[in-house]
Amino acid sequence: ESVLESLQAHDIGLEGLPWRILRPARDNDVDVKCARAERNMRLARREITETGHSPTLINCLAEAAQTLGECEQAIALYRQCLDADQATSTERLEAYYGLLTCLNGTEDARDNQLALCVEALEQFPLDAQLLCAMGGYLQSAGRIDLAIRSYETAYQFGRVNPLTWHLDEITQIAAVCLSNALQAQDADDKALHVLQSAIEQHGKCPRLCRALLDLHVKYGRVDAALQQVKYLEIDDHEQPIMETAIVGAACVGRRDWESAESQLQQAF
Repeated sequence: ESVLESLQAHDIGLEGLPWRILRPARDNDVDVKCARAERNMRLARREITETGHSPTLINCLAEAAQTLGECEQAIALYRQCLDADQATSTERLEAYYGLLTCLNGTEDARDNQLALCVEALEQFPLDAQLLCAMGGYLQSAGRIDLAIRSYETAYQFGRVNPLTWHLDEITQIAAVCLSNALQAQDADDKALHVLQSAIEQHGKCPRLCRALLDLHVKYGRVDAALQQVKYLEIDDHEQPIMETAIVGAACVGRRDWESAESQLQQAF
């Protein structure tokens, strides 16, 4: 259900509000998702019978089929949406998101995903989720240099479409991906700078602090790593265990095997 078509038909503009709508954890429950998908599929088919096909309804059917594990049907429907909607619309962007996900595990998945992501980015060049996806495809293909460029663009200039669901903290995700890709090129100083800059800009969120913790552990910087523990989302009774594990892992970074074994065994 949406009022957007009516607003656009009457040239009524929209302005955003400084609020975000977050999906609750319940939305990830398999039973809830499947029940909702079956309901949506039933309603979309009824509306198609009454009003005809539209990109929104085709996407609705595709997403429902994807949730119910009917990937071949979902792929066909997402492609149908792309063929039916040539404008750079929210529906077209959603179809690209869904199709890229559906291609996971299919034959020649990475090659097909790369080609499709290039096509999508030609139309949505600064979409943060597409840029992060492209970085992942390039990294898995061994093109770390191009992956870094994609993650860096997502981190510095990436945007989200507020009219569709997107990953929370996508900018922080891009920063972590960029840091990991830089480490794969042995550019650890640059990776550290990216994480520290992201924390200065976005605050000490658990995702960024965990990535910074891992980088400190890699070089055996115990005190710096332990400083990040308080920003992680872990229970109070697990914190001492985590700290012991960090000390042990940092000993591995310093190649102090005896101390590492003692600390890690204690945490285990």
